Amino acid sequence: MLLTEPVFENLQDYGIEFLREAMMNRKRKFIPPEGTIIDYSGGRKLPPAPYRADFITGAAIFLRQSALAEIGHLPERYFLYFEETQWLLEAAQKGHPSIVLPTIKLVHHQKSHVGGLPAPYYLYYFMRSALLFGHAMEGYDADAILDNLRDGFLQNWFARISENAPDKLTFYKGLVDQAIADGKAGRRGRVDLEAIEDVA
Repeated sequence: MLLTEPVFENLQDYGIEFLREAMMNRKRKFIPPEGTIIDYSGGRKLPPAPYRADFITGAAIFLRQSALAEIGHLPERYFLYFEETQWLLEAAQKGHPSIVLPTIKLVHHQKSHVGGLPAPYYLYYFMRSALLFGHAMEGYDADAILDNLRDGFLQNWFARISENAPDKLTFYKGLVDQAIADGKAGRRGRVDLEAIEDVA
């Protein structure tokens, strides 16, 4: 099933449901970078024609300068992860929907994990930004977001860390605790993760 229209009538409802259901749903495992829910039961294949999505990954966004003038720049509170999600959801509300052009191929050299371990920046900023994204939505419930992250995202990563580098599990759990504390406190922007690593 391809959702070609936003599921919810307003950004706040969409944001909460996105966090609670789409991103952390254990049955789906992930929401694809095409920014909408697609059934891949027949293999991971996009529809052949351009289609509207709720958002797209930040590594592949192209837009007119006139649209940028109207929608504004990316929100800087996040530093990494979720900034384009909020930005594109808000852009769609202003009449600038995200359109996926499936015939265009781009290469994104992702470095969020290497050798079965998450990059510290990835784990920290993803966790913190999920909470910041929740703060940007009305009806934010930190406990519900954290429960969903723990049940899927973190559980899977901690299992991989335990298998590939059990001696680093304590460090990663401490990093997550710091990300959660910073997200709940509304800490924004870049953080000196090397200082956190040095303490560990």
